[in-house]
Amino acid sequence: GSNADLALINTCTVTNMADRKSRQLIHREQGKPICVCGCLAQRDSEAMLAIDGVEAVVGTKNRSLIADIVGRIEAGERKINAVGDIASEHIFEPLSIADSDERTRANLKICEGCNNYCSYCIIPYARGPVRSREISDIAEEAARVAEKGVKEVVVTGIHIGSYGVDLKDGRTLGDVITALDKVEGIDRIRLGSIEPSTVTEYFLECCKRSEKLCPHFHLSLQSGCDTVLKRMNRKYTCAEYLDAVGRLRGAFESPSITTDVIAGFPQETEEEHKTTLAFLRKVGFSRIHVFPYSDRAGTAASRMGD
Repeated sequence: GSNADLALINTCTVTNMADRKSRQLIHREQGKPICVCGCLAQRDSEAMLAIDGVEAVVGTKNRSLIADIVGRIEAGERKINAVGDIASEHIFEPLSIADSDERTRANLKICEGCNNYCSYCIIPYARGPVRSREISDIAEEAARVAEKGVKEVVVTGIHIGSYGVDLKDGRTLGDVITALDKVEGIDRIRLGSIEPSTVTEYFLECCKRSEKLCPHFHLSLQSGCDTVLKRMNRKYTCAEYLDAVGRLRGAFESPSITTDVIAGFPQETEEEHKTTLAFLRKVGFSRIHVFPYSDRAGTAASRMGD
């Protein structure tokens, strides 16, 4: 607010709209020193640092240094660029929470980064490769927030279905669910977005064994047309997606299945769009989050044309 000595602004760059809102917020806070963090800072650190009032940029690594960097600004240092090479980062940066503003619910981050490189997505370039958090650390954080009265944890991350791929010891998202199920004081476990490939037999076994998991599965789709999915560089077909939905409905009496859909993907025809609509009706989702394609410079989709 207006009485702050310094503004710390955490930015998003997943869409053009996110970029615009981040820049608007930065300009609104001019008049005091500003430290810009997050994905837009990672993508375009020099442009952020060139804005009047922005005295430091921190991307999606070195976040544990933010307090020190703020101290340097207060000591008179200016135009600090602390953005590092995120592509070479392979260790999960521990940033623990001890409390939650929501009182009874807390977001619990289990991993960072993504290896999928969907053709429309800038996130792997802004957040780097998958880095998984140790399960013991995840469980300890859940126990800490439970002591503060939190009853529900939401398992989050850029791509939680990829949890463990970097650990190379067989641990997966299912093992995280099993560990959280044992944490005293936590009554409910919710999952962030997953992919069809996440729905393995082992995953389903862990979910069914859990006494705390809420049977809501946000199963990312993006398109219900195989030709569009291929251009998107998604790693499944509509048939494989439908199979994952069937296995979830076979494992739970009445699961809530929600999804995301991108409309107006480059080169998408009216026929492909109608194919997606028919597929959505066939699946019968509880809820669909639809958003227009947003061009992200540097991605493969950006070079596809109309």
